[in-house]
Amino acid sequence: MVSQQIQEKYAELALRTGVNLQENQALMINAPIEGADFTRIVARKAYEMGAKDVHINW
Repeated sequence: MVSQQIQEKYAELALRTGVNLQENQALMINAPIEGADFTRIVARKAYEMGAKDVHINW
């Protein structure tokens, strides 16, 4: 299993580089329920980066 710290770094990389999330921007995440733990990490990182809203579609 991948450690929590590595998952957080990967989530931040995905948001900064892949999504190019900007401050006050909304984010929509489509994820299977099996990925709930990582999805929560991504949502938390998005809010830390200044996302206005994070919507998760399970």
